[in-house]
Amino acid sequence: GIFVEVNRKRKAGEATIHGLNGDPFDTEETELEEPGVDYCPVLAAVLTSGAHLLLALVDSVVASAGGELVYCDTDSAFVTPPKIATEVAERFEALSPYSERVPLLKDETEEKAPRKEYPVGSPDTAPRFYGLSAKRYCLFATDKQGQPHVFRKSASDHGLGVFEASGNREEFVARVWEAILSKGPDAPGLYAGTPATAPFSLSSPALLPRVRRLGPIRPFTFLTARFLEPSPDLSEDRSELVAFVPTSDETARAELMALPRQRSWGSVLEAFVRHRDRKCLFDADGRMVRRRVLVRKLKIVGLGKEANRIESGRVLGQAAVGGRAKTYVDWKRRLLSMGRGEARALRLPWDFVMRAKRRVRAGRELRRDALARVKRALVAGIQLRGSRLKGVVLPFGVVWVPKGLVSPPHRHTALY
Repeated sequence: GIFVEVNRKRKAGEATIHGLNGDPFDTEETELEEPGVDYCPVLAAVLTSGAHLLLALVDSVVASAGGELVYCDTDSAFVTPPKIATEVAERFEALSPYSERVPLLKDETEEKAPRKEYPVGSPDTAPRFYGLSAKRYCLFATDKQGQPHVFRKSASDHGLGVFEASGNREEFVARVWEAILSKGPDAPGLYAGTPATAPFSLSSPALLPRVRRLGPIRPFTFLTARFLEPSPDLSEDRSELVAFVPTSDETARAELMALPRQRSWGSVLEAFVRHRDRKCLFDADGRMVRRRVLVRKLKIVGLGKEANRIESGRVLGQAAVGGRAKTYVDWKRRLLSMGRGEARALRLPWDFVMRAKRRVRAGRELRRDALARVKRALVAGIQLRGSRLKGVVLPFGVVWVPKGLVSPPHRHTALY
């Protein structure tokens, strides 16, 4: 949110890099990130931690009321049986920090699964929950024939949102979930002829080479990104930009399926159904049980960051938009501590290293070509040793772990 907002500015300058070893260093950057007006990462971290604590309390209160916590997210929890929802919410009223009477927890069953939406003659008196993995779930009720009806406001779009859908999106996603519930593994076959596409705005000059074959195009023109079938080669394009194809033009969309490597919604759903990100285990009766998670620090994997490039990266791939994780090098410290052995391994002549050291110690700047040579060598050395380094992988970023901080595998209890 606004407490961790940073805005990328296209201007050069010095950036201070903070790592895990507690020794920040400055480096020259061609683009700088400036904090937003309300930037306060400490407050953001406290809010998230408070939400985790609240969910742990909900879990405890639900258990004491004789119920079960079926699923929970950052700010929500699904409990069973439904009749205890109001009781659980009332237990938390004393924790409300507001002067006005505002419920800290609110029973939203009627909003997510309204009674008027139940199928006629449905035997269900409360919504049913179906979850594939974290953030991928729906609420539904069955009709007289036992067929599922997914409540439109409860059908999760997570993992599907980047792909275009024809007609009303809420209705489309609900029908997808109904197909998954009724057809199981055969559900993707129902969408094998529907192309996977996304609207895309030509908002960066760097993308012009990808669309030059389409002829002259004005900036910010809307195009269609047709997704390609996944390739084991990570350097392969994830999508191809073509002239804009509206979702209402069924003829043009059918023609897309004839193009090489065109990905279908069926292929998307195959990956969607197979996706597993379970935060807990279940016993034979379907009850959630705690598990202890063994965390191993194995290697560093660059996943990219650049929050303002995430949307483009989902369509074109992180490599195409320059959103891969960036390697920062404290080149001054590394240069001054460099010995003959490291210089030889980095293929830097020792006389060049000594001249560079003398300039740095004298407080003089290195020539641009010399500085670039040092940085290239240091980054190449890090990448060469990457498989032997220890690191912790985080979504859209990498935390570097110095050798002194590497610890043996440890355990923690996942609370969600």
